[in-house]
Amino acid sequence: DAAGKLHTETGYNATTRLYHAGSVQLGNTTPTPGNVAAAVALLTDDLFVDFPLDAASRAHAIGLAILPFVRPMIRGATPLHLATAPQHRAGKSLLVESALYPALGRTPDMTADAGDEAEWAKVLTTKLLSSPSVVVLDNLSAELRSPMLATAISEARLTSRILGSN
Repeated sequence: DAAGKLHTETGYNATTRLYHAGSVQLGNTTPTPGNVAAAVALLTDDLFVDFPLDAASRAHAIGLAILPFVRPMIRGATPLHLATAPQHRAGKSLLVESALYPALGRTPDMTADAGDEAEWAKVLTTKLLSSPSVVVLDNLSAELRSPMLATAISEARLTSRILGSN
């Protein structure tokens, strides 16, 4: 929650407005040096072990993996994560899917490149109306330049025209 408490108890939490089904046991979440090292090892030595990541890329992948769990503790915007590679079919989508699967319990929905700004507005408005946990933009074909996207990732509220209405 906003006070920095991780929601680990089974049931509904009115502060976070989240329901913890209780089927996943997190273990000891006290941030001791040993627990932090074990958590990092779980991510780097198990989850991301087969991805050829340099130190900076590994840090970003870990950030992506833990963000859905700690997002309720953060007021304001959170970082945009970008997975790039020098060639097509290098495993970028698989990396993102692997990072988000533990939090979502499924692979994330993928949204294709919108192209121009008018289309970005339509795609993002439609996507955000469903209140997704994450939005994954896959297979971007050009430089990512969208004022609508910049507003969506940097502001707490976004206003846009709903398609099919005024």
